Amino acid sequence: MSRKKFILSIFLMAALVSVGMILPAMHRNQTAEQPARKKQVPAAGKTKKPSPRKETYSLSRLQYLGFEDLETFLPLIQIEDLKTQMVSYLQDTGYRNIASIIFLADETSYPSNGETLFQFSLSDGSKLPVTCLAADGTFTFGEKERQISSSENAYTRIYTRQTDGDHGGLHHLLPVINNVSKETISQKYERKSKMKKSLMENVTPIAWNERIHFECHHCGACCRHVKDSVPLESLDVYRIARFLQSQDKSLDSIEHLLSMYAEPVPIHECGYFMYTLKTVGADDACIFLKDNRCTIQAAKPRACRTYPLVAEPDDASSFQYYLSMEKNHHFAGRKFKARDWMNQYFTQEDRAFVNADISAVPEIARLLRQIPETHKHRALFFFLLYKYTDFDLDQPFQEQYERNNRELIASLETMIS
Repeated sequence: MSRKKFILSIFLMAALVSVGMILPAMHRNQTAEQPARKKQVPAAGKTKKPSPRKETYSLSRLQYLGFEDLETFLPLIQIEDLKTQMVSYLQDTGYRNIASIIFLADETSYPSNGETLFQFSLSDGSKLPVTCLAADGTFTFGEKERQISSSENAYTRIYTRQTDGDHGGLHHLLPVINNVSKETISQKYERKSKMKKSLMENVTPIAWNERIHFECHHCGACCRHVKDSVPLESLDVYRIARFLQSQDKSLDSIEHLLSMYAEPVPIHECGYFMYTLKTVGADDACIFLKDNRCTIQAAKPRACRTYPLVAEPDDASSFQYYLSMEKNHHFAGRKFKARDWMNQYFTQEDRAFVNADISAVPEIARLLRQIPETHKHRALFFFLLYKYTDFDLDQPFQEQYERNNRELIASLETMIS
């Protein structure tokens, strides 16, 4: 299936992994003065043993370094709870004279569904693993996964993000960010470049009124061998989520859709990526293909809808059209005009989205080039949030998309300043 539009018109730059800024915090120890007591003389023949001296655990200058990067994963209230529980854990397990705790953002992992494993470095050179359960926000500490108890049950509540505009339930984004950083961008882009070269060899420009022979044989060939090839634009994701939610009430969010059916693929050597549909089986068939039929036919991505034609924006706010010739057996049967085909399958909503998307690219790309290394992880988080997930499925798409672009640009500008 041709992906010319995917190659030519969407996205240019990247955001990678960052480490947060310093967030120091101070804890004070208060020593209560004990009133003087009258010295008692022990009874004859009895010698009173001196009371064991209790060791004092000093955290008066404890610093939390890199904890700002935790805001990508946790709301601020949960981070403060984590600090409190850390102090209790260190006290209870006999750690002494710890001056600082450093969050190691790059070592974050996901050992099982619903768990995030954070790594912290203590000033004495040891490491402290902390596991967070997404279901209720519970933390467990150390290799033995010890949980700090609370009589008020303060640490078994469900947290939602109170920063970034109250966007809750973003746990599905965290493995995506982690996965993008695991494989080097250059390796992924090299694979994508080879695919681009192959696709370009099978695409030819066509005139608006040109007549083309085309007939779908319902063989499913277009939907096989398409790994990393079926692009999901923001509008595609919105439409598919609405469709699946109407069919399956268990799909509760766009994040849920992306975690089940999509994966990120870079389209530029800097690492800027978009989502593509997952594939299954030895023939890398589209995950929505069943019995040679598309199970999301009513909401399938634009690249599938307009096939074998694709559209590329030109400099005059209009579009140049191309014909993909990679499946030659399709080009027989009835004739149609390119104009009629695109008027049917490339809607006004599609055109408005593509134009808005393309117009925002230069500014977003300019800002991404300037993002400090320490903020690249967070920049990627905001890119995922505003480009794909922060949409109300009960509201029209376009206004939300344009608003999200503005908020993404504002967030990137804040990171630079």
